[in-house]
Formats: sequence, C-alpha cells, structure tokens
Amino acid sequence: MKGVVKLIDDSLNKDIKIVRVHVGGDFFGPEYFEAWMKAAELNPDMKFYAYTKSVKLYMKHINKIPNNFLINASMGGVDDKLIKEHNLPHSRIFVSYGRAIELGYPIDFDDSIAHMEPEDRLEKYGTYDFALLVHGTQGKGSLASKETRHNTAFLNGMKAHKKGYGGSLQQMIKFNASQKYSKSGRMNKMYEDWKEGWDQYATQNSTKPVKENKASPIDTSKPLLKKKKKASLEKKWSDAPKV
Repeated sequence: MKGVVKLIDDSLNKDIKIVRVHVGGDFFGPEYFEAWMKAAELNPDMKFYAYTKSVKLYMKHINKIPNNFLINASMGGVDDKLIKEHNLPHSRIFVSYGRAIELGYPIDFDDSIAHMEPEDRLEKYGTYDFALLVHGTQGKGSLASKETRHNTAFLNGMKAHKKGYGGSLQQMIKFNASQKYSKSGRMNKMYEDWKEGWDQYATQNSTKPVKENKASPIDTSKPLLKKKKKASLEKKWSDAPKV
C-alpha cells in the first residue's frame, strides 16, 4: 500500500486546494480506498472529495476517513438501500432538470455543492443531498439524448447567473459568445431552458432553503459520514420513484 500512497501523493499538485478523486471510476478495493485516505492525511491543507457507489466499502472504512476527505454516495447502484438506511449524503442523477426541481433537490452544476460540508448544505438548502443532470453525449434516440440539450442550456443559465450575466435573451447570447458557443445555432433557441437555469441559481442562493426539512433527527446509533457531526445532520427522504 505504501507504494500506492506515494504514487498518489507524488501525482498531486500541491498548489491545488480542492481535489476531486476520480473523474471516472470508483474505489475498487479496500487497499486502494485506504491509500487515498492516507494520501489525504499527508496533505491536511488540501480538501478531497469523491463520489462512490461502493457503499459497502465506504461504510466498512468510515472511521478511517480523515476530516479533509468528503465522500458523496451516488444513488443508482446496488447499495441504494444502505444509503437510505444510514442517511448518507448523496448525489442523484436526473434525466430532466424539471424532475430535480420538483423533488426539491439543489442542482450542482460546478461541483460546488459536492465539496460543501453536509451541515453547510443542510443550512443552505434544507437537505444534504443534491442533483446532477445528465448531459454530454448520450445514446442516439434515447430519452437522455433528447433531454441533454435542455439540460445543457439550463446548466449554462446557472453558470451565467453565477458569472453575473442578466437573465435576458441578449445576455444569453452574450454569455454564449463568451463561451464560444454558436451565436445563431441551436443554443439561441433554448432560451426558455437557459432562463429556467438562471432563475434556479437565484432560488438556490436565496436565504430560504430550496427544500424544507421537517424530518426528525436521524438515528445516531448508526454510523454517519463523520461522527462528530451526527447531532447536526437531519434528513428528509423522498419516496418518489427513481428517474
């Protein structure tokens, strides 16, 4: 394991303060998982975060996770039941941004929620879970491929608001040009979705939580992300069907 820890540590840019582990892939075994935890311990001034569907592995080693490492369980795997059973902070992928909004999930368009501490999410959004939208290349003719262009415009609207652009069609065109998007192509026909994203950014960053949390305190007899934060974490689970 020492060799893996050294390999990870040597590959880290020490000037970077926030590190996402795995752009693709997952923790595939206990030694690999522990190697990342030890690498994080060697770099206490850096913050590490990751997504995982290896929930059993995560739970087995939960007491070995250092304070500068945040793990988000990913819904959609074989261990979803464990995510709910232990009230683990999680991400959920949606095909449609409308469905995510309907269920009250804050939408993460730049991983800023993913590396936010769970109790900070709870205070700001009323939940410590968040949504990710399907985007990028999808299978031809699939529902996801049909929704991708809507999601892309929506996410760009959120990005534009964060960058200080207004919510008008002219501002969308200006933003698209700044991002080297086509000025006359499909994106200019997606203003409705773009404006929805622009409005959603404002909603998520208002003083009122996106999702009201009326749940009773969680069962603190079960292990959580970080033991010292048990008392501050609450959860409202939705029984809505998966998308």
